[in-house]
Amino acid sequence: MSRTSFKIPICFSSEGEETSCDVCAQDIFGDIFNISKPGYRVAEYEICGACYITEKESCDLCSDDILSEDANWIKGEKESICPTCYNDEVISCDSCDTEIYKDNSTNVNSDDYCRHCLRNETFHCDGCNERYPNDFYGGDSYCQSCYVPPGTLASSETKNPNDFIGDGPLYLGVELEVECPYDDDIAEAAEDTQNKLGYTFLLKEDGSITDGFEIVSAPADLANHLKMWDKFFNNPSTLIEVTSGCGMHVHVSRKALSRLDIGKLIYFLNSTDNKWFVEFIAGRYNNTYCEKLTDCDIWKTAKNGNEDRYRMINMQNPNTIEFRIFESTLNIKEFKARLEFVASLCEWVEFTSLQLLSASNFINFIRKTTKYPHLSDYIANSNLAYAFK
Repeated sequence: MSRTSFKIPICFSSEGEETSCDVCAQDIFGDIFNISKPGYRVAEYEICGACYITEKESCDLCSDDILSEDANWIKGEKESICPTCYNDEVISCDSCDTEIYKDNSTNVNSDDYCRHCLRNETFHCDGCNERYPNDFYGGDSYCQSCYVPPGTLASSETKNPNDFIGDGPLYLGVELEVECPYDDDIAEAAEDTQNKLGYTFLLKEDGSITDGFEIVSAPADLANHLKMWDKFFNNPSTLIEVTSGCGMHVHVSRKALSRLDIGKLIYFLNSTDNKWFVEFIAGRYNNTYCEKLTDCDIWKTAKNGNEDRYRMINMQNPNTIEFRIFESTLNIKEFKARLEFVASLCEWVEFTSLQLLSASNFINFIRKTTKYPHLSDYIANSNLAYAFK
């Protein structure tokens, strides 16, 4: 036997007094026993049974009963909403004034946007990875703060704003210094270089360069670095050159290295026995921009850092160590060999004991592995080829 469910009228008055429906003004009784004229309470209203059937809604957000005339509707949505939920859950798009649920809005620069206006009235900056209104657009998918017009150099303190590229934990960041033979050509050379490299790279001023600029890459793994510089090296600007005063600096993420690994790197580069090989890879002899440490300072530096940055490995940056040994180059083979030297040396010291940190042992490691072909070929084709025998 099935049971029929029904809504029990709400008793409005303990006295059973007659009252009127707040919608149609029909008389109703507040006493539950007067079922011929039942009354119901919906929100703050007292209504008759007929109006309860025709005029009552349920809020689709909180399920409370409301009158149809008090229900709110959002364009494009099917739900009816009570006044309380409307005040708590609905806002207006600051661009088009369309009402939207808060959960369907996106706040950009303190303004709330619907999905349509978010697509059409805002943009994503590829530099700082933030979203801005279109009025903040600088150019080439960059906001005004990140965008540097072609030919304009950023200040020497500016950091490359781009995110990490590739897979860690070993990320490399390259700073390549170049000169312009004629001061009037700097802007043109910078614009040509920026167009070749794109905005993954930052061009900025450098106090150590008389007439030129520094090319700063985004942090990337070795595999990406070996590809992302090709357009520059395959067709460099004819308005730039490298001189003996130009350097190539390679930053390495500290997270990939233990303190012992860093000590071994410093030891290898500063070892008198390895001097011949380090100078060969670096392309220059000891200079004022990367001075050699004495043996007694090597482990002290690995533990406490160095007081100035002009060392073979600069320890002053909190997130990276910086190889400062290399002369700048416009030769793609030299460039890629040096990048692979840094990456392979970081790998090699991890499993090599202090007593075995010699250039000949390192060369033997490069000879046996296939991971660093550019460095292997560079050594094999040099006057150091005898070391592979």
